[in-house]
Amino acid sequence: MVNFEIEISKDRISVSHADGGWPPDVGTTIVFLILSALTVCIVTAWVTTGDAKLSPSNLLLLLVMILFAGTALWTAWRSLFPSGESLACDRDKLTIGRIPSASLRGQWTYETFPITAVKELQFATVSFGGRTPVLGLRFKVEGTTKSILGGLESPEAARILDALVSLGVNVVRDPAMPMMVEMALSRRKQFGGVV
Repeated sequence: MVNFEIEISKDRISVSHADGGWPPDVGTTIVFLILSALTVCIVTAWVTTGDAKLSPSNLLLLLVMILFAGTALWTAWRSLFPSGESLACDRDKLTIGRIPSASLRGQWTYETFPITAVKELQFATVSFGGRTPVLGLRFKVEGTTKSILGGLESPEAARILDALVSLGVNVVRDPAMPMMVEMALSRRKQFGGVV
């Protein structure tokens, strides 16, 4: 579960999530070191064997290995640095912010929209983690779809959506939201989580 800081007042809401940074947590460091060592061992073993001839099939295998290893190493390396997302809204504007995945310095970038331009804001799928959908907030601005706060769960989403409606944001209500909230709270209580 991703922990979001949610602050709601009569005239403003702000939601943020940030993690990572230096020094990294122990688990992230161990995963990065294991992936790095594994990549070096595989490439070294492949290059030092007699199979290192660059036939078309070996070249394709090498490219696939480099692509896989590069993606895994970048993901592990990137997790050593700060990441985060935020949303802030008052009666005039909605601002979303994030630390881009290409940034290793933790520098935030922001986009601000008048709330009259924000359409169909809803709790919906914003990305996929493998085959599992990652839920967050999604909305449209001038024909472009924006997504923010991936990892948000229904109880927090319901609070945020209620606050956004009170500020005049165009929100699409899912009729199943009360049941989703009830199920999530029940699951948290069952597993000893925070309600």
